Amino acid sequence: MKRKILCAVLLLSILTTSHAQFGNLLKKKKTSDESEQTSSKKEEAVDAPEDKSPSKSQAWNIGFDREINWFNLTSLGSIIVSTDDGLHSLNPVTGKENWKLEQFAKVSKANYTGIKGSPYIAILEGSAFNMKQNVIDISQGKVVCNTKELGLSYVTKRLPIPNLGALLFSGQNNKGVALMLVDLKTGQATWTINNVFERISEQMVADPLYTNNSIIIATTKRLYKLDAATGATQWKIDFETKIEVPLIGQKVISDDKESTQANEDKKTASMKETMAAAVSTVFGKFVTLDEKVAYYYNTQNITAIDIATGNINWPKTKLDDPIANVLFDDNGVLVATDDKKSELFLFDYATGSPKWSEPLKIAGRISSIKLTGTKLAVGASKQNGRNIVSVVDITTGKSLTASPLKVDGYILDLRLIDNVGLLYRTNQECNVLDLNTGKEQWSKSIKYSSGGLGLDKGDFTYFIGDNSIYEVNNKNGDHKEFANKKFGKEEIFRTIELMDQGIIVSSDQNVAMFNYAGSIVYHAYHPAPGISTFGKIMNIAAMGVSMAASASEGYQAGASGYGTSSYKSGMERADRWSNVASAAMSDLSKRFSASANAKNYKLVLTKVTTSDDSGVGLVRINKLTGKVDGKVVLDDKKPDYLFDEIENMLFYKDGNKKLVAYNFNK
Repeated sequence: MKRKILCAVLLLSILTTSHAQFGNLLKKKKTSDESEQTSSKKEEAVDAPEDKSPSKSQAWNIGFDREINWFNLTSLGSIIVSTDDGLHSLNPVTGKENWKLEQFAKVSKANYTGIKGSPYIAILEGSAFNMKQNVIDISQGKVVCNTKELGLSYVTKRLPIPNLGALLFSGQNNKGVALMLVDLKTGQATWTINNVFERISEQMVADPLYTNNSIIIATTKRLYKLDAATGATQWKIDFETKIEVPLIGQKVISDDKESTQANEDKKTASMKETMAAAVSTVFGKFVTLDEKVAYYYNTQNITAIDIATGNINWPKTKLDDPIANVLFDDNGVLVATDDKKSELFLFDYATGSPKWSEPLKIAGRISSIKLTGTKLAVGASKQNGRNIVSVVDITTGKSLTASPLKVDGYILDLRLIDNVGLLYRTNQECNVLDLNTGKEQWSKSIKYSSGGLGLDKGDFTYFIGDNSIYEVNNKNGDHKEFANKKFGKEEIFRTIELMDQGIIVSSDQNVAMFNYAGSIVYHAYHPAPGISTFGKIMNIAAMGVSMAASASEGYQAGASGYGTSSYKSGMERADRWSNVASAAMSDLSKRFSASANAKNYKLVLTKVTTSDDSGVGLVRINKLTGKVDGKVVLDDKKPDYLFDEIENMLFYKDGNKKLVAYNFNK
C-alpha cells in the first residue's frame, strides 16, 4: 500500500509539472498587420546542413572529490549537487560554491524535498523508526531546524502553513504523541503539545487551514481547531478520514527541476523512501471561501463547519463511492465521485441538502466538466465501448438529452454553443453533436491517430492532430484545417504553443512556426543521433502526460465557481508564504516573474558539427526564428543535463565527478 502511495505522489508530480509548463504557453493576441508581415516570410530550409559556427565555450566546470549522485535546479536558480561527501550549492553563473553541508553526504534524492513556493528544502534522515527532518534555507545553506534537536524523536507528518511561515510536525517526543509548530524565521518551536491525539496511529491527513489566528487540522479520527499562538485546542469534532491510496488532495511538493537522468536508475522504492514521501502525503482537503465556514472533504465524506464555534453547518455526507473532486460553483457545491459508474451531486451551501431530487448517474468515470449558463456538460470514460457526454440542467439535475452523447477517444474539451450543440474534442476526433438527436453536425469529423491538445486565442481554439493544426470557432462551430506540415523521420506534432508571432508546434527533433494566416514561417529539423526509437517512445510518453494534464485542466476549471474571485483569493491566501520575509523570497519572486519569458527556446539532442569539433550534442533553437543560436558537443548519446530557461544556462554531468556549465547568452 505504501508503495502505491509513493507511486501516486510521483505520478501526480509529473502531471502537475507538465500541466504548469503547458499553462505558461498562452500569450497575447497578435495584430493583423503583424500577421501579414510574418506571412511574407519564406520557410527556412528543412534538414539543412549544420553550420560550422563555434561550439559554446564552457562558462565553468567544477570537479568534485567524490562521485556525483544527482543534481538539480532549485526554485531560487541555484544548483544543488549531491555527492558522497556532502550536499553542495553552486552559483549557476559562476560555478562558485555557495555552501557545502558535509553532514548530508550521500543523501538520497527521495529523501530530499523542495518545500513548494518557499526558499526551503527538507531532508529526511534516520531509520524507519527514528526519522528526523532537517529544514534548510537554500539561500544560506543554514539548517533552520532539526526535529530531533527540537525534541521530536520520530516524525510522522510534515505539513506546511504557508501564510504563517511555518511547518506543522506530528510525531513523538519523550512525553508521547506530540504536535509541534516550527516558525521558519527563527527555526524554533512556537509550541509543542502532547496528548492532543489518542495514539501515534492518529495522523494528520490534510494540509492545515490557517484562518483568524487559528489552525484547523484533520486527522484520521477528528477535526481540530488550535490556537495558532499556543496550540491549545479550541474545539474538536469526530470525523474519520481513512488512509488509503490518495485520490484527492495531492500536490506537487517541490519546484525543483531535475536533470534528464535523475530517475534513470530508479527501482522499486525502499521502505525509507516510501516513508519519506508519506510525510507530506495528504488524503483530505480544506477550503474556505469567506473565513467563516470551512469545507472539508476526504475520499468518502464532505461537511461544512462554522470556524468560530465548531458547529456543523451541515451534517457529514457519506457517499457510496470515493469522492474524485469538489467544485465550488455559484449554484452550489458540485461533488463528483470516482467509480466505473460515477455520480454527480449538487449540495446547498447553507444546509448541505441535495439540490437535485437524485444524483446524476454517469455510466463511466467522470473526466471533464464544463458549465455554460445553466447547462452542465459532463464527459466520462468507459471501460468498454465509446465514451459519453451527459448534458444536464444544473438547477434541476435533469438530462437535456434523450440519452448520453457518444464520442470516440478520451475527452479533452467540451463546449456548449447556443443554437449549435456540443463541441467536443478528444484524443481521436473533434465534432459538434446535436443535443436533441445526438447526431454529428459536421458532415465529417476531424479525425487523427494522435493529438487533441489545444489552446484558446480569443474565440478560437487551435489544436493539433497528427501533422495538422486545426482551428475551431467556439462561438459558431465553424472549423477548418488551419495548417499542416510533415515532420522529418515520421515524427508528428506533440506540443503546441501560441505566441505573439505565431503558432509553434514541435516534436522531439522538429520545431515549426505558422503565422496566424496559416502560412509556415519556418520548419527546423535536426535528426536524432542514432536513437530515433528512443525518441519515438519518449514522444508518446510525453504526449500521454500532456493529454492527462489537459484533461485535468478541463475537469478542474470546468465549473464557473472554481474561477470566482472569492475562491481564488481564498486559495491564494492559503498557498502564499507571505510571512517569510527574506532576501531569498524576493529572489524567488523575481525569478518567478522572469519565468514568463523563458519559453522561447528548445533544446534538441542531435549530431553537432562545429568549427573545431563534432559529435553528439545539444543545439538550442530559437522558437521565434527557427535558427540555431547555440550548440554544444557532448559526445554522449544519453547525457545527464538540465537547462535553466530563465538564465539560459546548460548544466551537464561530465563523467562521474565533474559538472560543466555553458552560458547560451554569450
